[in-house]
Amino acid sequence: MEYGIAPLPCHRLLYYEKDQGKPTFVDYLDRIKVIEGDYEVEEGVEAVFIPGHSTGFQGVSVQTVNGKYFIAGDAVGLFECWETVPHVPSGLYVNLEEYYDSMKKIQRVADFVLPGHDGKVFDKPIYP
Repeated sequence: MEYGIAPLPCHRLLYYEKDQGKPTFVDYLDRIKVIEGDYEVEEGVEAVFIPGHSTGFQGVSVQTVNGKYFIAGDAVGLFECWETVPHVPSGLYVNLEEYYDSMKKIQRVADFVLPGHDGKVFDKPIYP
């Protein structure tokens, strides 16, 4: 949250609303629960701390009948990025060393990884 309010100048456009001159979420800070680290949302659903792409970044792990699916968002852009060994991080990041550590963490906690920018995610109507 702190980084989103005061990002590096090169990231400012990613957080700040042009018309308001501030991040849009600051108007709702009283309704936001700040989570540090990993957090169990409910049984079988966990927010997983995976910094590197951005400060404080989280993915979501969901336990299903077939194993744990990991919704990686921007941490894993495409299926090809995950299938490559070593895994390929996004070209946008704030800390490359943390990013690689987060890739290792995803590998430990996930049976299946769903990337954030690959249209192939929609090839299946549901993920069991």
